[in-house]
Amino acid sequence: MDDTLNGMDRIEDRNLNDAVMKAIELIRAGQTPGDAVHLAAKPCHLSESEIAYYVGQWSGSNKCREELTGGSGTSASSSSETEAPDFETLKHLPPEDLIDSFVAPTDEIRELLVAYSEAVRSEKEAKECRQAIAEKLGCFMGHYSGIADRDGTMYCTWKSRSIRRFSQDLLEERHPDLVSVIEDCYTERPTRFLRICNGVHEI
Repeated sequence: MDDTLNGMDRIEDRNLNDAVMKAIELIRAGQTPGDAVHLAAKPCHLSESEIAYYVGQWSGSNKCREELTGGSGTSASSSSETEAPDFETLKHLPPEDLIDSFVAPTDEIRELLVAYSEAVRSEKEAKECRQAIAEKLGCFMGHYSGIADRDGTMYCTWKSRSIRRFSQDLLEERHPDLVSVIEDCYTERPTRFLRICNGVHEI
């Protein structure tokens, strides 16, 4: 077996092993993971999700990142000048480029999961704390302009702003003939975001 998957689940089935190796080689050559898995599965009639599972293990490993970035965060030289996609690119991948499988967590990934979970929790607690304090200060200021010493030292003031929002309901009520025109002007871009699952709390 190719040493690409050393340290990961062993693949006993020879055909599956060959398909996984083929997918990895396609990714190294510049194919997206989704296309690579699809192309590797097609000739041997294997399940794409099964191939994707092992490709996911490889793509979550340090070995993969070293290959795609040259081990220094910059693109490795290759015939296709492939670069590992950045986070913003990954957030907006079209559905056809996604793989319906999962990356197996390495020790480094587990550490990042815990750190991210703690950061999210801290951010939420800080936001709730900030809101509670703002409400108390706002009640103290009441109808006054703010909080200040007699010598004019300012500590806190109200800041006014007008928020302008588009109302679809008003458009439909006042200009129903324009609704279809407005609908034709909308654009759509796929967007993904990280969602922490309950398994993180068991790490």
